Amino acid sequence: MTYTVDPGLIPGFESLTNGDITRNRTTMSEILNGCWKACIEADGPNGRPFIADAIIANPPSFAHIHIAEALGIPLQVSFSKPL
Repeated sequence: MTYTVDPGLIPGFESLTNGDITRNRTTMSEILNGCWKACIEADGPNGRPFIADAIIANPPSFAHIHIAEALGIPLQVSFSKPL
C-alpha cells in the first residue's frame, strides 16, 4: 500500500540516488509473481491442478487486472470492507 501513496512515485534526484526505484521494482515483481502463482499453482498438499475461474480483488491491488487479462478470466473489483 505504501507504494501506491508514496509521493516518491515519480522519482526525484534523491529517490534515484538512494535506490528507491530498484526497491520498488523488486516489490512490484514480488506482488505480480505472488498473485500469478496464487491463480495458477497446484492446490496445497493435495497437489490438484488449479487455475482461477475469476479474480475478486481490492481496488488498490496491482496485479489483479494484469493476471485476469493474461488468463482471460473475469475480474470483480470491490472493497473488502465498508469505508
